[in-house]
Amino acid sequence: MSEDGMGNDLKSDCTTTVLKAGFCVKEGHTFKTWRRRWCILRTILPEELGKTGIENVTHVLAYYRSEQDALKGDKPCGAVLIAKGLTIARETKKATRKCIRIETPGLMKVYFIQPTEDFDGWERTLTGLEPPADPDKLRHDTLPKGVGIMHDIDEPETPVLIDGDGTGYDYADSGPQLVMGVAVSVLQRLLREVRDVFADKCDSATTKDVVDRIMKPHTFEAQSSYLELMQRENAECVGTANAFVSHAWKCSATKLLEALIEFSKEQERRGEATVYFWIDMCSNNQHEIDQCGGESGVGWEWFQSSFTTLMRACGRLVVVATPYSAPEVCQRAWCLFEAAVGAREKLPLEVCIPPVEEMALKQAITADAEVLVKAMMEIDSRHARATVAEDLKNIQRLIETEIEGSYGAVDDIFKGVLRQWITEKGQQILLDAEDGSMETAHFARQLGRILERMGQHDQAIAFYNEALDVDTKLLGAEHPETALSLMRLTIAYRGAGEYVKALECGQQALEILRKAYGTEHIDIADAHNAIGLVHYRLGNHTAALQSLRESLRMNTQLRPDHAAIADDFSSLGLVYKLKGDSKLAVDYYKRAIALQRRVLGPEHPDLASSYNNLGVVYERIGDYDEAISLLKKSHDIKAKIHGMEHPSIATSYNNIAIAYNYKGDYDRGIEYHTKALEIKQKVYDPDHHSIATTTANLGLTYNFKGEHEKAIELCLEALRIHLKVVGPDHCDTAGSYSNLGNAYDGKGDWDTAVDYFEKSLAIKTTSLGPQHPDVALLNTHLARTYVHKGDYDKAIALCEAALAVRMDAFGADNVNTAATQSMLGIAYKGKGDRERAIEFCDQALAIQLRALGSTHPATEATNAARQSLLLQHSTESQYS
Repeated sequence: MSEDGMGNDLKSDCTTTVLKAGFCVKEGHTFKTWRRRWCILRTILPEELGKTGIENVTHVLAYYRSEQDALKGDKPCGAVLIAKGLTIARETKKATRKCIRIETPGLMKVYFIQPTEDFDGWERTLTGLEPPADPDKLRHDTLPKGVGIMHDIDEPETPVLIDGDGTGYDYADSGPQLVMGVAVSVLQRLLREVRDVFADKCDSATTKDVVDRIMKPHTFEAQSSYLELMQRENAECVGTANAFVSHAWKCSATKLLEALIEFSKEQERRGEATVYFWIDMCSNNQHEIDQCGGESGVGWEWFQSSFTTLMRACGRLVVVATPYSAPEVCQRAWCLFEAAVGAREKLPLEVCIPPVEEMALKQAITADAEVLVKAMMEIDSRHARATVAEDLKNIQRLIETEIEGSYGAVDDIFKGVLRQWITEKGQQILLDAEDGSMETAHFARQLGRILERMGQHDQAIAFYNEALDVDTKLLGAEHPETALSLMRLTIAYRGAGEYVKALECGQQALEILRKAYGTEHIDIADAHNAIGLVHYRLGNHTAALQSLRESLRMNTQLRPDHAAIADDFSSLGLVYKLKGDSKLAVDYYKRAIALQRRVLGPEHPDLASSYNNLGVVYERIGDYDEAISLLKKSHDIKAKIHGMEHPSIATSYNNIAIAYNYKGDYDRGIEYHTKALEIKQKVYDPDHHSIATTTANLGLTYNFKGEHEKAIELCLEALRIHLKVVGPDHCDTAGSYSNLGNAYDGKGDWDTAVDYFEKSLAIKTTSLGPQHPDVALLNTHLARTYVHKGDYDKAIALCEAALAVRMDAFGADNVNTAATQSMLGIAYKGKGDRERAIEFCDQALAIQLRALGSTHPATEATNAARQSLLLQHSTESQYS
């Protein structure tokens, strides 16, 4: 058995025995796709016997695109040559298709066909085939016109156009594998016709409307695809496809065509290769699909195999994301399938929209910087729809079983591409805008806010600076609009960790606004909030509280029940959390959450931040289950907005990991820190400082678990990155030194631990000053190591210095102060000064019991030291 994938010269006067004729769905050989073909099973002609190149050939199963092609003498698409010793068997192919397997021993090819009618009759006929008794005594029944003699097998054939399903007819093994697409000229012609046919209703005409009213009538006589019709008229308008178009059939066909035309023009402007689109309505033979009973008749297996092959051949996906604010492609199951296959095949994915929507996008960004967040929230592949219910089930099964990350991964594909596309489109709009106009400055600020929401602070800073330059040039250095650009820079610099620059911009903005508005204005309130958060980052708690309370007072008076008040509540919660006043922190966060849910809704990023921050407070006070619950609520909102591979998701994983660490579940801590690291490794460059931070956190978790060598390895890698990225004198580098100090302390290598702690202390003292809380924290850690070394005097000196700073920064009734008092008590215990040891342990324990509860690890550690001192005193009394 073999297959002739070449052309056939036809003779109308040839005769043979026709055993069976009818439609079968046949699996292709080169492209493993299923196509409906008119099949004729006949005996081989005497003059064909020597031309096949295969011994013992007895029958031919020739197949045509339609019965009409066979009757009017068109060439067969190909043929299966059947020889003696064939195997005919009923088989289930790819789990869903009952078919007939045809195989001959010694030949390489295996074929599968599924008769659409009289399955049992075809099976009986094929199973009962017997060779003719004598080739010279063949029965001579007149063949239908078009059943012809085979060429010599070695004769080459001109490649046939891709079939209506886009996969092509069956070629010889050595033949070219082509996937054809249409040029932009075809789409332009089709768009003109859509406007003529549908007139004033052209914008509402769907792809299906265009197929039914334009494409099918044009191609009815030839029973071909629209692509083939265009190719016959002008071969230059068809070429090898290099863009697979993913779109929703229910969307406007006019917008679809306009988007693709604009995409092609943009590619040309960039100097890219001419685009040839594989688009189903043009490339698929709609008549054959109808003959099979539509999509449900063609079957899932056919579409799955065909589209996978097509996308791989095209090399990229082009998604028509209309409307941009809630793309229909994100709601259609087949489009999600295409995205999932594209991800599995690692194909690039690009987005396009029609020009009219580009203008709408510009207006939306100008009016509302939350446009991207809103678009991201609409994407949820779990709720995708499909016309054929069975297709939806199959696509869901594929996503669940074959795509790593399941629905979340598919959502991420769309969210990531749309996020990048909206950013690039916004940047392009800005470049095309009139230079130096106020409109340009406003748009730059809005685009900066979008980038800021995405965590791209450096890019946001660039756009804010552009807006600031325009404001200063057109309006002057002391205009309120100039202050607004400075305010955005304050927030962006804070996000980027450049706190000194942030404070400079914030104070400059506040001064301008006071000159313009006096003392009471909502912009002044916003300035106080921004400055307060910078002071919080700098550790200036008193100044932070002063600014934030002023913001809250002003906002409560000027705009009651506004989201800005929730921002103030949340910001105050941050400061009180850092100060260790957990009760006030919880109170402010709960007030923020209540207002945000009422004003912003249940799935807003600001609400996610408040859940996260409240979770961290509960973690600090030892309510780990509540902490984890809140942190996961925060994670779920962020995932819906940003997808599962966004930096904010990594932050959520990091905080969840820390909660599990405090709970003592180090394996779960490692699991979540690893997830955070994997996201950051995908999002950032290999030596990004954020990767260093997460690597260090993972190292410390291994240290808690007792795997000190692994911890040291990871902390050294974090140090390497920090030294490379920020240099030897940066506070991030100091943090790496401190982490290594903790790891070596856990290992019991206390001299090395002291070396690393002292390196960290030198940097932070120089950068932040000796009275900074971070310096006090380092002194407490270093004191612990000196306790382990047995140098109690050194430990006591460090603790006393740390206690003075913490008393000043946090107050006497604070868990941070208590932590140093507890360590001071342990140091005095080691020195043998039992009275001082009990004094400091009692002070620490009173605070910890009140703030953290009796089961918190810090409380338990202090209580254990105190009980040990009491036991020691009791024992000494018995023997005195």
